[in-house]
Amino acid sequence: MIKTFKIGGMHCAACAASVERVTKKLPCVDSAQVNLLTEKLTVRGEAIDDPAVIAAVERIGFTAEPYEPEMRKTAAQQKKNEQKQQLIRLILSAIFAIPLIVLAMGPMVFHMPLPAWLPMHSIRYALVQLALTIPILIIGRGFFIRGFKALFSGGASMDTLIAVGVGTAVVYSLYVTVRYLLGHTHDMLYYESAGMILTLVTLGKYFESLCMARTTRAIEELEALKPETATVVSNDGSTKTIPTAELLRKDHVLVRPGERLPADGTLIDAHASVNESMLTGESLPVDKKTGDPVACGSIAEGTAFVFEVTGVGEDTGLGQMIRMVEEAQNEKAPIARLADKISRWFVPAIIGIALVGAIIWLLATRDAEKAIRVAVSVLVIACPCAMGLATPTAIMVGTGQAAKYGVLFKSGAALETLNGVTTVAFDKTGTVTEGKPVVTEVHPFGMDEAQFLQLFASAEQQSEHVLAKAVLNAAKERGIALLPSSDYTAVSGLGARASVDGRMLSFGNRAFIESCGAAVEPPETDASILYLSEGETLLGYVLVADTLRSDSKELFTALKMLQRKTVLLSGDRKATAERIGKELGVDDVQSEMLPDGKLAYIDTLRSRGETVAMVGDGVNDAPALAKADLGFAVSDGTDVAVESADVILTGGKVSRIIDAFRVSKETIRVIRQNLFWALFYNLICVPFALSSLIEPWMGALAMSFSSVTVVSNALRLRHILKKGEKSQK
Repeated sequence: MIKTFKIGGMHCAACAASVERVTKKLPCVDSAQVNLLTEKLTVRGEAIDDPAVIAAVERIGFTAEPYEPEMRKTAAQQKKNEQKQQLIRLILSAIFAIPLIVLAMGPMVFHMPLPAWLPMHSIRYALVQLALTIPILIIGRGFFIRGFKALFSGGASMDTLIAVGVGTAVVYSLYVTVRYLLGHTHDMLYYESAGMILTLVTLGKYFESLCMARTTRAIEELEALKPETATVVSNDGSTKTIPTAELLRKDHVLVRPGERLPADGTLIDAHASVNESMLTGESLPVDKKTGDPVACGSIAEGTAFVFEVTGVGEDTGLGQMIRMVEEAQNEKAPIARLADKISRWFVPAIIGIALVGAIIWLLATRDAEKAIRVAVSVLVIACPCAMGLATPTAIMVGTGQAAKYGVLFKSGAALETLNGVTTVAFDKTGTVTEGKPVVTEVHPFGMDEAQFLQLFASAEQQSEHVLAKAVLNAAKERGIALLPSSDYTAVSGLGARASVDGRMLSFGNRAFIESCGAAVEPPETDASILYLSEGETLLGYVLVADTLRSDSKELFTALKMLQRKTVLLSGDRKATAERIGKELGVDDVQSEMLPDGKLAYIDTLRSRGETVAMVGDGVNDAPALAKADLGFAVSDGTDVAVESADVILTGGKVSRIIDAFRVSKETIRVIRQNLFWALFYNLICVPFALSSLIEPWMGALAMSFSSVTVVSNALRLRHILKKGEKSQK
């Protein structure tokens, strides 16, 4: 048995880990997995006890309730409310942090004079800083609650590092403030460190909430593909408009040109043309005949038609696609950041060392103050400020520089994952190709190309079919003027007739032209063929096909140099997909794939130990984008693909993936360097602090120096990336 619960109140990976830990202990639960982004808990067991799961989660401070599909509608508003709350906390923290930093650092760094009534190292100086710090501590109290809760429940996270670091600075500063009251006025205060850390981390949490909010938008965009109303045809032929939610199986529904189908069904009319690109990725409309299936969310082309409903709501293909996106997102476990891994042992170890050191000094000297100062020195010198800065500063520089290259990373986790990608899977239509049909070849019989295109385009000018538009665009690009046409008659799914310059012309597919009496010998090609005839005389034909993006070949060549495997996943016919694959030099080509096929193939690659990135642009790519370890979306693709992906490539340039790989590699290298230096400065000084050779203020100085080193190294990343950019040109 598998059950899903909606969890409220989670803010970080430690929260997710806490929920997993308590639910796994329940006898009715065999396994538990929390997805922080979707805020869902998935539990497996023979007989799940819902009240027991909910009670266990609520005991550690979170909310839980059984998940229902209807909750999708309220998820977006909840995310917006959370963002507003985060923004308010950030603004309020900054209001108090800015004067606090100016007051504390201004005289030392910039030699700013203080007011005469507020001399340094005075009790008033300390109390003003304390007064500015208290509101920041209140605003950021969640870090302490979550951090210490994670620590006391057997784990540690970045919140624990923040709580210990800020708590140490505040407690020691309070101790110094008391000493000021007793006349000792030479010790350092660290209130500004506490305020600055909390404010910067609150800023990071705000940006994190923006990224997390995007996860619900993909589902919203998929839901938007289903129209709110449907036109039902009664037995007497009359029609009425009803909400889509009220549709029943066997209802007859009328769909007009340009409208989306509100349900799955089978075609009742003789012919229809339907754009199913949201399901298959195929850019060309599909011709349907009586009895053929039609899918919810697809678009009627050319003429109106009636279909009989066979599936509604969650039972439609679109409903299944929405479930696939949700399930794929739910299975994608959050990436464990290296800093979090280190913190699992680092924070408890430092606290233990500080306590042991204090006890030893107390037993050896009977001097309680000495013991406290040693413990504080250890905690201050090991205060993980630099470790907290190690990852976000590098990611800030890396993602900022990536944005200049047209690569938008939605999170630091995406940037980290990309560095380990071994296989890149591509959708074909609209991703490596332009996604719209164009005339690639013109073959007239008995006339020149310009005259033939003039007749063909003139006859097509009243058609709304996508292939007709390709012919019209071909004539327009060549500067060919159109002739007046009349008596236009469309034959749904086959072709049309029109009179041009006194000549009755027929145009369409092979079956239609042959029915007009013209003899056709089709060429060997995987492109679509449009014929033009006059009576029984074939005047010629054009080939219409999707073409490669201008930078696709450049991309695949570069990926080979990076030793990444490439896969092409296409809903097109085998011949078309293999032609494109051969032209690009793809390692593996999979054709005629529906969304569930792409999803299964991504899963197969991952089961082989591959780390997979999926690149797509359409609605049909959304499940695969969510399932892959990393999803890339081209910005000129659909909103659903963009929202489902982890990385956005702007300007329609798919070759920017190479820039993304380069930024990821260099950024992760800098993060690892930062973490090393953050630990190095702290750990090398801990023995000196234990031996009482380092005072708290000296420890704080070393701590500050490590932070400066980390930030400087992160800023160096900008120059590394610029240098790499020049070497690529």
